[in-house]
Amino acid sequence: MKAHSQYLDLTPLMHISLERNSSMEQLIVFKRVAMNRLYEIAVEINRIYPALTIQKAFSYLTLSFAATTNYWAASTENDALKEIYGMPEFEQLKPNFEADMTTAIEVILRGLGIPQQHDNQQK
Repeated sequence: MKAHSQYLDLTPLMHISLERNSSMEQLIVFKRVAMNRLYEIAVEINRIYPALTIQKAFSYLTLSFAATTNYWAASTENDALKEIYGMPEFEQLKPNFEADMTTAIEVILRGLGIPQQHDNQQK
């Protein structure tokens, strides 16, 4: 996922700036395209995790998107943050994008009813 850092940098702006500053017509076009793409992805998630309904697959997408944007934003550090996180006092606060996302996805899937043994079979 880190290979797409530019995309990850832009995702938080979708709600904060792009959607807030778009016209009704632009939003309708965007939301129709987004809804169709999300449905396609939800169908694929349902294929991989048959225990998830399409509705729960949509929930998975929403929750994982929120986690992705939040953890990415927290893990992109400037020089001052890098220095601070290098101090023993603040080491445990240092974000770890991959580990945090792995944990978040596991929690989300379990919360939506995917048992642990199914998770391990899919990895």
